[in-house]
Amino acid sequence: MRSRNVVDGEDLQSTSVGVARRVWRSAGSVARRSRNAAPDGRSYSPIRRLVLLVPLAVAAFVVLVDPVRAFEARLTAAILGSRARLSDHATLIIADPGTVQPFAVQISRSCSALPIVLGAVLVGCSFLRSGLGRRLVAVASATVLALGVNALRAGGIVLVGRRRGTDDMVSLHDWVGTVVTVVTACLALALLLWIGTDRRPPGDLHARHPGHG
Repeated sequence: MRSRNVVDGEDLQSTSVGVARRVWRSAGSVARRSRNAAPDGRSYSPIRRLVLLVPLAVAAFVVLVDPVRAFEARLTAAILGSRARLSDHATLIIADPGTVQPFAVQISRSCSALPIVLGAVLVGCSFLRSGLGRRLVAVASATVLALGVNALRAGGIVLVGRRRGTDDMVSLHDWVGTVVTVVTACLALALLLWIGTDRRPPGDLHARHPGHG
């Protein structure tokens, strides 16, 4: 049963890669259309673009959350080294012979950094006006930050549980872990905007589009 769980997780992950690409293409298509004109000739507002993309983000979360948290579990296990091993695609077994009783820690759907990543995609497609390449780099940078910090957060919480017991681990997760998640979301958004915003002088932009104003 355990090996079957692992195989199922790998199959789901490989399948979801194609789905994620289609979702990203669909999001880009909506963003491109919305930057042109609405059927009545007016430009779509960023808020309207955001509303159009939210259903795609929800669908992406449903499809990708299990593969992403499986990746986060592997990343956390790599950070912890020999202290942790994977039980299935999203559960860590924490063991330190001679010190504590082994216990299991699962990265749940609510603990994944995927909502932060999808939020970065939504902001990148809805509010950024720079080129596609620049927006892709901005979203990728925010993604790396969110996944990396979340893995460090999970690893730190696990180490507290290993040394002080599961009660302290749960308390740390509920309070400090939540604060870290909020701060990470803010930093990811700031990084996205810093990289993805075109900060050239207005004259340069008019030079590229001489027909506009």
